Amino acid sequence: MVPEPLSFPSSLLAQWLHFLPPPGPEAFSSSSVHAGARSALLEANKKHIKVVVGNEAADADTIVSSICLAHYLHATRSSEDSAAGVQYVPVLPLPRAELKFRPETLLLFRLANLKETTVSDMVFIDEVDLTEAAAEGKLAGVILTDHNKITEPLQGLGELIEGIVDHHEDQGLYEWITESKRDIAFSSEPPDLDSNHKHNNRDHNNSCSSIDSENDLSISRSLSTNSVTVGRALVASTCTLVAERYLGHPSSSSSSSSFSPYSSSSSLLTTPVALLLLGVILLDSVSLDERAGKVTPRDEKAARALMEIVAGREGGIGGGKEALYKQLSGAKFDREWWRSLEVEEVLGLDYKSFKACTQSCISLRYGMSSILLPLEDFLKEGLSVESALETFATSRGIELLVLMFLVMPEGGEEGKEGGEVLRRALAIYASHPSFGSRLAELLLSSGTEAEGLALEPVEVEVGGIDGGRGGERRLWCFRQGNTQASRKQVGPIFKRILEEGGEELLSK
Repeated sequence: MVPEPLSFPSSLLAQWLHFLPPPGPEAFSSSSVHAGARSALLEANKKHIKVVVGNEAADADTIVSSICLAHYLHATRSSEDSAAGVQYVPVLPLPRAELKFRPETLLLFRLANLKETTVSDMVFIDEVDLTEAAAEGKLAGVILTDHNKITEPLQGLGELIEGIVDHHEDQGLYEWITESKRDIAFSSEPPDLDSNHKHNNRDHNNSCSSIDSENDLSISRSLSTNSVTVGRALVASTCTLVAERYLGHPSSSSSSSSFSPYSSSSSLLTTPVALLLLGVILLDSVSLDERAGKVTPRDEKAARALMEIVAGREGGIGGGKEALYKQLSGAKFDREWWRSLEVEEVLGLDYKSFKACTQSCISLRYGMSSILLPLEDFLKEGLSVESALETFATSRGIELLVLMFLVMPEGGEEGKEGGEVLRRALAIYASHPSFGSRLAELLLSSGTEAEGLALEPVEVEVGGIDGGRGGERRLWCFRQGNTQASRKQVGPIFKRILEEGGEELLSK
């Protein structure tokens, strides 16, 4: 489908009929603002539109945070913006046809009683040409959620970015966005250094910095050892940051914890909005379980406030947060559903692309796919895996594909006595066998950044992939002993290895 220059669907504002709060806190109806908004969309010759866009992985956090933040910004816009007819519109960063591959998000929509028309009226990235719209002066601004470096296809929108709400490492771009408009809840310091040290974490600062890697790469050099200390998110979910706006309670530990000044906005928190935000926070924090190493006090505070709102209103959930989490995690980690997908669909479902820049400014493109299946199940596809990996890497123009496998216990609960525990595995597929071989050896070497992952090699035979064309190996698999290291932690390790040793790894 070739998008129109600014073909925002004329029915777009139907979604606001279900979100924008009219006089009563729970009612959803149109108001005079919708007529003006519809006119702005249809005229397409005035700078009325501001889009809210998440990251390319398009997970539940990205989708829900962009929808709810757009609603909040629209409902709390200034009188000047309101008079000018400025509209905040969420644009979901995936093709419409791929929404079916987000079962936990679709389930959350249903639990929040979003009508089918609301979902059908949402705007997807393949339905609008935002770059063309910007070139024609038809966009008023861009707000990024769940990332702070705009994705490569939308690079032309960079100058229009006017706000960031995120929990990944600050890539240091868009220097005009400061203070309250730059809400990036991430620390590059280990916990015991946060209060004592402030230092620049952009260690690799050469002439290639403009093409630095994507949004969840974070590294800081330890002050006491030669190891690398990976930064940490200060919230488990971007939806926590969005919820804080609605709740009107800024974090006491952050001097720039809001995109716009906090005000008492709890009246905007209708049951659907509260349930959407709560569901994602529970998913991302593993139901606020400290053993998973993700939840923070800010997540707990926001989630408990949202639970009170949801529990006290008609249309809320029964069974409390555990029931909600079990339903959502059950949908997300449903192994039978994952096994039903084609290999290419598995690889692309939660994929992010990156660029690493070597010391001599050689650009190396790579990607990371998160897969919610056991490694063994993925490899059972045999020859189709070999073909899919090669096709996928070629189509994305990458030299390296990192596969991260995560298996949660049945029902998504970790650490049940006598039950299954969380398991992680990692695999690398390299287009050039010698590059992959050297990288695999480095990942297992002691004294490197990768040592903290506690990787153990797993010998596999997948069709011809281990022998490969002409007997050349292209796939290496590992068990990952450090189960708390997710893509936020593993990504920085690969970034550092590729930036500092990429030339040697690529040498023939």
